Amino acid sequence: MCMYDYRLLEALAAVCDQGGFERGGEALFLTQSAVSQRIKTLEDQEGQILLSRSTPPVPTARGRELIKHLRKVRMLEAEMDGGEIVRTMKVGINADSLATWFLDGIEPYLEKKGRFLDLKVDDQDKTREMLRKGEVSGCIGSDSRPLQGCGVKRLGMMEYCLICTPSFQDNWFPRGLDKETVKYAPAVIFNRDDQLHERFLKRIFPDGEFSFPVHYIPSPEQFLNMILRGKAYGAIPLMQCALYLGGSLREIADFRIDVDLFWHHWNMETEDMKDLTRCLIERGSALIR
Repeated sequence: MCMYDYRLLEALAAVCDQGGFERGGEALFLTQSAVSQRIKTLEDQEGQILLSRSTPPVPTARGRELIKHLRKVRMLEAEMDGGEIVRTMKVGINADSLATWFLDGIEPYLEKKGRFLDLKVDDQDKTREMLRKGEVSGCIGSDSRPLQGCGVKRLGMMEYCLICTPSFQDNWFPRGLDKETVKYAPAVIFNRDDQLHERFLKRIFPDGEFSFPVHYIPSPEQFLNMILRGKAYGAIPLMQCALYLGGSLREIADFRIDVDLFWHHWNMETEDMKDLTRCLIERGSALIR
């Protein structure tokens, strides 16, 4: 059995987490050269490169395995140390969940002393990749397929509407959505990985293949603000826009799209993981549907 020097693994993880050798060293109270030397020693022991020296540095496949191993060990050690130690849970989450139900859903988890979160935000179709790479201990996403060594539980679904202001609709879609006006009407999308807007349009125009102008706004709050200002139309969770419907906002599609959400997590029976999973299943599921 291979015995690791965890100081070397911590140097590798710190450089990846902090986005560079200098900041990684600061996090460990080491010089940049000391951190570099520890990673070089670990690479010599492994007989392969563990870190791409890009900006920011990116772990190789073997580097990700070692970082994942370190985080699992640290979680188990924290469990054995009891409740007085500060423990940080790294979680991948989609931005819409964070903007709506997530903090209410995990409130009981946060009430216990010494528990902290390190949230990494991306589109719901991409968060599972964070878990696969070992960047997080659990994630909320739309993919139901379990990863090796991980469990998955369905949380529920978020309902999305295609909306705009009445004035925007009168200006761009006075007779409803049609292929010609959609080519020119400004849309707002979370980021380039977000496929939800196109899912709406493909359902409305099954045979349509066209481009359309887009604002990319990677913030749920400002995404909604862009629509409320009458500058664009877009797909928003019903939870986020329900108060505005029938007044400041209108639905411009006669259907909604449901996105299933799942909680993926390492198969580890630590108290922290069990408590977080319990909160998400019992309390979070009740909040989303």
